Amino acid sequence: MFSHGKVHKSHQKHTEWKESIDYTNNLIHEVFSAQNINELVCFRPPYGQRNKSIVDYFIANKSKIISWNIDSRDWSSKLDVEQIDK
Repeated sequence: MFSHGKVHKSHQKHTEWKESIDYTNNLIHEVFSAQNINELVCFRPPYGQRNKSIVDYFIANKSKIISWNIDSRDWSSKLDVEQIDK
């Protein structure tokens, strides 16, 4: 399972980044525990931005940060759905 945080903004500059991550992780675990699903929640940082404090937090909590190597540009208002899908 993946989390993007409670807010979609750069967590490396967000002063309440831990709260954003913990809130979302707790919510995911709460929802899926009723279905007996207890998977690791990986964090995909908004815009791929992270810093050493965030990385250290995930290491300490035995969790993972997931990134990507291709920007889909799905955020761009210059592209329509068909262009993003290619």
